[in-house]
Amino acid sequence: MQRAQEELGVEAQFIESQAQADYERNITEFTEQEYDLIITVGFLLADATAKMAEVYPDTNMAIIDSAYDPPIPNVAGIVFNVDEAAFPIGYLAAGWAAMQDEADPQVGWVGGMQIPPVEQFIVAYEAGVAHYNAQKGTDVQAKGVYVGDFEAPDEGKIQGQSLIDEGVDVIFGVGGKTGNGGIAAAKENGKWGIGVDVDQYFTLPNEKDILITSCMKRLDNAVFNVTQALQNDQFPGGGLYVGTLENGGVGLAPFHDFDSQIPDDLKAEVAEIQQGIIAKQIWTGWGEEPETAAPEDLPGADYKVGMVSDVGGIDDASFNQNTWDGLVRAQEELGVESQFIESQAQADYERNITEFAEQEYDLIFTVGFLLNDATAKMAPLYPDLHFAGIDQWY
Repeated sequence: MQRAQEELGVEAQFIESQAQADYERNITEFTEQEYDLIITVGFLLADATAKMAEVYPDTNMAIIDSAYDPPIPNVAGIVFNVDEAAFPIGYLAAGWAAMQDEADPQVGWVGGMQIPPVEQFIVAYEAGVAHYNAQKGTDVQAKGVYVGDFEAPDEGKIQGQSLIDEGVDVIFGVGGKTGNGGIAAAKENGKWGIGVDVDQYFTLPNEKDILITSCMKRLDNAVFNVTQALQNDQFPGGGLYVGTLENGGVGLAPFHDFDSQIPDDLKAEVAEIQQGIIAKQIWTGWGEEPETAAPEDLPGADYKVGMVSDVGGIDDASFNQNTWDGLVRAQEELGVESQFIESQAQADYERNITEFAEQEYDLIFTVGFLLNDATAKMAPLYPDLHFAGIDQWY
């Protein structure tokens, strides 16, 4: 609004709501003063905005984070495809956690109220983590909590601390001051955070040094564009303004202090994911899956393939690593779901095979001659599953 005031010459003013009971009264105050456009901020004002728009049909209104079906002729909905930014951020958070905590990488979130505009962040964030696991064969865990309030930083901090006590390495604060409390807990524990809505590097001075990035809604651009449309007699009443990755309405904030610490290959993967989302080749997990999304079109989309490694680690530059490279290729080209379990000792072989078998994997690869006996023992116990033993014969 300030930008519209400076660049378009409009007169702009705001009224702060102290409670939900204020919503209708505050809208009425502007309408009675014959304001040309009233912008209401947030999903919780949806009912009040709809009610007052009917009372004042000649007044243009726009609501952020909400829309109406059927549409209201004098109200424009301003919504944001925040899932398009939250998905690559989930991938980034998983990658960072995997770097910092190889033994037990976990990412988390502290949410405000459980309403669709917040769920949109969370669903896509967790889908981004799952995408990282699918691409890398990792098992980064994602967990979080809804506090039920946007104005409860102390409770957010308590919940953030609880998540950290459970092993979470990165906290995504999704819910106003409540989410900020979760980020504060990350700061106090030497962990990392992700901001929301704006680039919180500039709004959380005490925590900015732990913020990897922020998941941004460009509300400023949206409000300016809708105001300019009104001035040009093109107000989208009864319609929508949708902020997307493609039009710059949502996005990732700069990495700031972490720019030199995030590996170039992880940055490139995050950028590639964003392009895939724009091209509708990657689904964020929110809303309807685009028809052009690739995984479900691949022949192996319904198959799960597991790999039990020999001792020596997945990155042994030998049998284990080469086998996993083949499964990654199958994942990318065939669409299979693939995962590995690293054996730390020969005593692990049967237990690791059993773990995949109990999860009803379709095919289990066991790597190396030393797994010969364990594979032979477990295969008769699970006759409906398929096994493949590398450098083994019977």
